Amino acid sequence: MLAAKNYEEAHRILLDEGLGAANGFSVNMFWTDGQGWRDTTLYNLEVAPSKTEEARSQLDVRCFCWAPDAASAEPLIHCNRYERLNVEEVKGPIIESSIARLKVIHSQEVPAAREHIIELLSDTSGIDYRIFESRKDWEVLTIAIGDILVRDPPIDAQHELGNH
Repeated sequence: MLAAKNYEEAHRILLDEGLGAANGFSVNMFWTDGQGWRDTTLYNLEVAPSKTEEARSQLDVRCFCWAPDAASAEPLIHCNRYERLNVEEVKGPIIESSIARLKVIHSQEVPAAREHIIELLSDTSGIDYRIFESRKDWEVLTIAIGDILVRDPPIDAQHELGNH
C-alpha cells in the first residue's frame, strides 16, 4: 500500500486479484505531492475476504471530497465495523463498542471546526463503552484516533502529515 502512487494502484493492491484478503479492515487514503495537496479526495475503503469462489477481496469505496464549507461536507465516520459491505461481523465487545460509539457520534451535530472534532473524539461519557477509552482495566481500549483534516485554516502538509 505504501508503494501506491495513486488511487488506481492502491485499489489494485487491495483487490489482491488471485488471492484476496484473509481479514477485513477499513483504510483511508489520500495523496500529496510533498508541497501541498495534489488530490482533495479522501478515499475510505472497506476490505473483506471474498464470499464466493472468486480469489479477490471484496471492496467498497467511498469518496469524501473537500467542500467549501463544513455544513455541506459529509463527515467520514468509521468505528471498527462494516458500514457498507454485507459481511457477518465478529461477536463481542469490539462490535458492541463500535455500536455504542456510533450511537454517541450520530446523536451529535456534525462537527464544523477542528475543536468540535477533538471534543467529540475525546468524549468519555459512555458507561460501558466510550469514544475515547482510557480506563486501563477495560476490555476495549482506544488505540488510534486518526487524522483531523479541516481546511480552515489550510493545513501545512509538511507539518501536519509529518513529512519532515
